[in-house]
Amino acid sequence: MCCYVYQVHWRVQSLPTGHNLSTLGGKTVDFRGYGSSERVERFNADTCYRTDAMDAHALMESLGFVRYSVLGWCHGGTVGMIMATMFPEVVEKLVLLGTKSFITREDLDIIEKTRNISNWPPDLREEMVQFYGEQLFQELWSKVVDVDIEIHTKKDGNICREKLSKIGCPTLILHGGKDQMVPPSHAQYLAEHIRGSQLVIMEEGKHWLHGKNSKQRQEVHAIVKTFLTQKL
Repeated sequence: MCCYVYQVHWRVQSLPTGHNLSTLGGKTVDFRGYGSSERVERFNADTCYRTDAMDAHALMESLGFVRYSVLGWCHGGTVGMIMATMFPEVVEKLVLLGTKSFITREDLDIIEKTRNISNWPPDLREEMVQFYGEQLFQELWSKVVDVDIEIHTKKDGNICREKLSKIGCPTLILHGGKDQMVPPSHAQYLAEHIRGSQLVIMEEGKHWLHGKNSKQRQEVHAIVKTFLTQKL
């Protein structure tokens, strides 16, 4: 069983319908304040990642899963790393896509350019706006950007860097060589600090590696499926 964790809305950002991981089963989380979950204030630089990790684990536990793997993209990947250190007896394997453990000045410059959702790729923006409405989604995303700025300012950019050496489960790191949201140097850092991890850089891949419009989608699914089905 796999717990899929993303960011703003799982139906838009998760693996497309009919993906070849469907045979593995899985549960996908809409974090509090996002998607179909209750609209609550969630944007706190000190607590949001840990809260999301606890919520995702609580969901899996409530559904009766005593062991599971975690696949996380972007914010969800960071949450997955925290889950792996908070619940090491439960998380069997970890898959990270487009993930980082800290925020640099360069990262802030990148994400600040996305604050205005009119700058987003039309296909992704339209799906988000269709679900949230333009005003609400703009407000949500501006708060996401503000949290990153706060982390960089108040926490020296650190999200969970100190936890990487504590991740003990098998870990697969997938990253696009042309990822413009999370530079590939972040994936290299994760690989160097998570012992025994596997790093796959897809040279032509971008940030949404697993997305329905990604040319690498099927290859990503095949790599992930092989990793998750390998016996420990």
